[in-house]
Amino acid sequence: MSGTQQVTVATQIEQQRLRSNAISLTEWTSTDPAQIAAGSKVEVGGSLYYFSSDDTIEDWAVIPNLSVGYIRLVPSGTTITAYWGSAAPTFSDSKQGWYASAASNQRVVGGVYKSGANSYEDKWLYSGRNKKDASWITEGASLSIGISFKGSADIDRRIEFSETSDILWDQSEDEFNLNKPLNINTGGINAGTANIAFKVIDIGDWDMDGDANVNVAHGLDETKMRSVDVVIRNDNGVLTYPLDGAFAAADAVAGYYIWGSVNVTLNRRGSGWFDATTFDATSYNRGWITIIYEV
Repeated sequence: MSGTQQVTVATQIEQQRLRSNAISLTEWTSTDPAQIAAGSKVEVGGSLYYFSSDDTIEDWAVIPNLSVGYIRLVPSGTTITAYWGSAAPTFSDSKQGWYASAASNQRVVGGVYKSGANSYEDKWLYSGRNKKDASWITEGASLSIGISFKGSADIDRRIEFSETSDILWDQSEDEFNLNKPLNINTGGINAGTANIAFKVIDIGDWDMDGDANVNVAHGLDETKMRSVDVVIRNDNGVLTYPLDGAFAAADAVAGYYIWGSVNVTLNRRGSGWFDATTFDATSYNRGWITIIYEV
């Protein structure tokens, strides 16, 4: 199927107006309150609206701190009013724009990150399906960039990848926080002299009262394994112990472990801490093996 030429002048004008978004925001590069800038024009639900002066966006207080605020344009007759909202929009194929919902006539044109009561960070506008900010990167682009943040050094900074995925630099703790799991690929983590990765393995069944040792397959190249740690839990799962710990003043270590090309072999000492009925349950994961290995 292919597109068709619009030959009627009225149809051409109507089609060109669809999705038009010539909205600008004031204080584009600062964290001061944003307004719809004078001269902005936008098509909403088939009608064209014009802002002759800077226009305040209402209801800023409804946006929680440390969250995204969206700019909704709500038409009423021949006028239109801008409001802040916290709900993420939906892209309408028929209207060719972001709307509060597929059936809504409220167009969402952009947003900011609210880091505080009067802090409007990372202002952006929609351009088609994409976001446009001070450094516009089209959706789906693959790139490697160095990022620098301008402005006050004593505020949190956020890099948003989607409506639910971001990295936050917490200035008070001087640390980065991710709100999604970090998936380390086969390259591992650069630890200076080597790239390393981690593997956690369930021990599985081990009646430690009846069996002195158990083998657990590790599935790794043993020459690359740099550290192994083993923790044991008792039958009620409330307490956890290192396998090679000593738990009373006169006790020797309660167990030990070694690894080879196939298995990590776990051993408990006879008549020791783990040689007891509090460690004899089966159909029960006895604990975990954590391995650091070089990749």
